[in-house]
Amino acid sequence: MQTRDLDDKLVLITGASSGIGAAIAREASARDAMSLLVGRNAKKLAEVEQLIRADGGRSKAYVVSSLTDSHEVERLRAGVIAEAGVPDILVNNAGTGRWAYLEDCSYDEIDEIIAAPLHAALYVARAFLPEMLRRGTGALVTITFIGAFLPWPGATGCTAVRWGMRGFHEAIKSDLRGTNSSATLVAPSVVETEYWQKNRTRKPVTAAWIPLLNTEEVARASLNAVLSRKSILILPQGNAVSADAAPFLPWMGRPRDATVNPLDPKPTVAFVPRLIGFFWTRPPRLPFPQVTARQRSVSLGDLSSPRHDRSRCKSLVRRLDGSYAARPRRWITWTFFAATLSPYAMGSQ
Repeated sequence: MQTRDLDDKLVLITGASSGIGAAIAREASARDAMSLLVGRNAKKLAEVEQLIRADGGRSKAYVVSSLTDSHEVERLRAGVIAEAGVPDILVNNAGTGRWAYLEDCSYDEIDEIIAAPLHAALYVARAFLPEMLRRGTGALVTITFIGAFLPWPGATGCTAVRWGMRGFHEAIKSDLRGTNSSATLVAPSVVETEYWQKNRTRKPVTAAWIPLLNTEEVARASLNAVLSRKSILILPQGNAVSADAAPFLPWMGRPRDATVNPLDPKPTVAFVPRLIGFFWTRPPRLPFPQVTARQRSVSLGDLSSPRHDRSRCKSLVRRLDGSYAARPRRWITWTFFAATLSPYAMGSQ
C-alpha cells in the first residue's frame, strides 16, 4: 500500500529514462509527488511519463542533451523553476561508463567516465541548490553503487569516480549542516538494470549471499532514507559490514580467477596487523548531530576551558553519541565474523 508522504512535493531525477532513475520517478509519483524526469533519450522519457500517468501520477519530462554542459544545465534550471518550481528533492542519478582496467581505457573514455556522473552531479546541484537554500528546505540525493566503499577489480575508472561521488556527498553534507536541508548517499550492490547488464562481462564474481536487487526495492528504500534524513544507505544493508571491513580484509572484491601476487602476504597473515591498526588508530565514528549555536559554543567551551580533564571530555563524547562504549565491541565481533566467511564466500585463493 502506497503512502502519501510526498504529497505535492517536487522530485527532480536525472537519468530518469530507465533503471533506478525511472523507478524512483514512478515511486515518487505513486506517493503523490510531481516527478520531473531529466534525461537524454526523449523516447524513453516519454514512455516513463506515460507509465506514470497511466497509474494516476503526475510527471513532466525535460530532455537535456548533456548534463556536463553548463549552458544546458542552466536552460534546464530556468525551465524547471518557471514551469514547476524549485525541487524539494534533487536526485543525481545520471551516469555511464564501461568497466575496464585502466590500461584498457582510452583518454576520451576516461573523460566520459568522469563527466557523468561526477560533473553532472556537481553541475545540477550547483544549479538548483541556491534556490533550495533560499527557500529553507530541500534534500539532495546522490545515487552511486557499492564500489564507492569497496575496491572493485576490473572497474578502475568507474570505481575512482564513485569514490569521488562519495566525497561530494560528504562535502555537501558538511556544507548543509545547520540548515534545514539534507544529503543522502545511496549505494546499492547488484541491481537489475541496463548498467549492470552492460558491465556483466567484467564484473567480478559476486558472493552467493548478496541478493540481486530490483529497481523498485532500491527506489522505495531511497525515498524512505530521504524522508528519514538518513545520510548513507547501503543496499542490501548487510553490505555495510563488508564496506567497513574492506580496509583490513585484503581479499574482499577479488575475482575467483585472479592471480595472487606471490609477494603479497597471505590473507590470514595480513589480517591481524591490519585489524590491530584499524582499532588502534581509528576513533569511533560519531554522527555529529545538528546542534544549535548555543549548544556548540557550550561544547567548545567545555573543551577549551583550562579546568577540563579527561573525564569531562569523555562525558562530552558520550553526550554526542550514547553508543560510544558499545561500538568497538560490536565491530570486533562483526569483523571476525566477516574474516571467517569472506575467503570462502568470495572464493579467494
